[in-house]
Amino acid sequence: MRQIILFVWGMLSLQVTIAQQVSLKVTKDTVRVENAELIIENGSKQTSGFLFNQGSGRTAFRKLGKALQFKPGMDNYPAVGASTFNDPSFINRQVKVWRNGLFQYRNYARGVFFEKETGTITFYPALADTDQIYIEAADGFDTDDPVLSGDGGVT
Repeated sequence: MRQIILFVWGMLSLQVTIAQQVSLKVTKDTVRVENAELIIENGSKQTSGFLFNQGSGRTAFRKLGKALQFKPGMDNYPAVGASTFNDPSFINRQVKVWRNGLFQYRNYARGVFFEKETGTITFYPALADTDQIYIEAADGFDTDDPVLSGDGGVT
């Protein structure tokens, strides 16, 4: 019985050791998995931002764009009770809004509405004095792109 337990323990130890040493390496640009960390290097690796799927199996790093954080009533930001915020740098960008740490969906009852033609965000309900707002506007791609609009690029 003791030999069986030692044998099973030895096999499990060997399996864990082998699993920790597995790595994947692909060349031509580079994709590596080392110690459970995915490393992707390509021709745009000098660009800070996010990895963007361009379609047809191609990806590129794109700049993140603009991000800002504010509390209602701060200088150059909406006052308490206001429901809109306009920033021309948001025009034709992909915008995400968080309110008090919660992502805001496009919803007229409790969320936001974004007019990409004017760069205006409308908050539902209006801004309160305890709100903390965080906004990201992604750069580097057109929001009218069919791949981004959710139809998979089918025309």
